[in-house]
Amino acid sequence: MKSLQSSPEALADMITSGCHDLAVFCDGNPLSGYSSFSPAYLEKVNSILRETSSNNNKVGFILVENLGLASSVFVDFGKEFYVKDGDGEEPKTGIVNGITPDGEVLVHESKRHGLQEGDWVKFNEVQGLNGINDVESGFEIEKVTGAYSFKLKDFADKIKKLLKT
Repeated sequence: MKSLQSSPEALADMITSGCHDLAVFCDGNPLSGYSSFSPAYLEKVNSILRETSSNNNKVGFILVENLGLASSVFVDFGKEFYVKDGDGEEPKTGIVNGITPDGEVLVHESKRHGLQEGDWVKFNEVQGLNGINDVESGFEIEKVTGAYSFKLKDFADKIKKLLKT
């Protein structure tokens, strides 16, 4: 209980100086006023944790808000942490019929791909194009060209790098 009444600086110092690697706040809804923590307090704690986290002691920040029937979760694990999943849906899978040299992907016509610009795709079990399955970061979709096709962003550059190694 003592930490709940601490300043953001004192709380952040307590978290980063110990063996903690995560700070979780889950008390009501700060935006509605029903919370032990004000939004300004939470922002300050998160900011301090980001600034004081070192490579040896990274401290994540999670805020859970209960809004009745709906809830939200804010997660901050630092500048290096990046989430590519914008909608939380399960990944889509499909069969690739072919990939053109300029990065246009043609999928099997038995199933529409359902992808959109800005989505990321990763390939598995593709044969005939050395290294495409090894691109760990995947490829961003630059343009949807049809229900069964899309163009990959920077495809030629990534493939050239793979072929050189």
